[in-house]
Amino acid sequence: MMIKVYLYKAFVYDRKGGNPAGIVYLKKPLPEETMQNIARKVGLSETVFILPSQKGDFLFRYFTPVQEVPLCGHATIAGWKWLYDEQMVKEGTFKQEIGKGVLSIEINASSLVFMDQWIPEFGDPVDEGAVAESIGISVQDFLPGYPLQKVSTGLPDIIVPLQSQAVLYNLTPDFKKIEAVSRKAESVGYHVFAPDQGQFDARCRNFAPAVGIKEEAATGTASGALAAYLFRYGKSEKKTFSFLQGESMGEPSLIRVGLKGTPWHIKGVRVGGHATFYDKVIVKV
Repeated sequence: MMIKVYLYKAFVYDRKGGNPAGIVYLKKPLPEETMQNIARKVGLSETVFILPSQKGDFLFRYFTPVQEVPLCGHATIAGWKWLYDEQMVKEGTFKQEIGKGVLSIEINASSLVFMDQWIPEFGDPVDEGAVAESIGISVQDFLPGYPLQKVSTGLPDIIVPLQSQAVLYNLTPDFKKIEAVSRKAESVGYHVFAPDQGQFDARCRNFAPAVGIKEEAATGTASGALAAYLFRYGKSEKKTFSFLQGESMGEPSLIRVGLKGTPWHIKGVRVGGHATFYDKVIVKV
């Protein structure tokens, strides 16, 4: 059987960068092991399978090269932009089924795609010494007043605050140690950030070796978690954020996030960005 896989980059910035995702449209489900095999052969951080839904407009399932995950922000943005480009949807609001429930999706007149995420869950603080050792820094490099904490708006990430961009771009990640810390914390990985003094709220890097991803250029779920984290612990009441990620990989990516509620009672998280087609491949299974 030959499977068409459309390749899109999500969260592109100034027509550059973005995080690639594979997109497979299926009229009926394939066996889980077949979908996993396709994702492994595609080799991107995530491949999304778009299927008919009983609860929404479409069902999305997400696979890394090594396992299925419950949600992926950049693959969601990419998948809906593909549906828009294929004229299967137009501007408007839609319902997307995932394993955990149904998310709201909006496509606006500029073909920007926005996805709702789950209400943030804040976990326990994480061992500073273990995290510092795993990325080759000192505990003095962390941003004072901000905890190292697991936060989830669909996928749990350890939020790692750094004092400066110089530290951010000179990390020496030990992926085995990052994986060990992540598994102990029951987290996908680390979302590491430093404040930005320019047009963005933060510049970020994301490491997720526990699910087969060393570093990603753009992570929508982690960006939703970071926005909630900054809203809770920051000194500003602002509810809209923009993050630049992927510079260290040569793939600058822009992720937009909007929040509803108050810092300690967040009622809504919305993540959005642009996506563009760049290739199509055929996978034999």
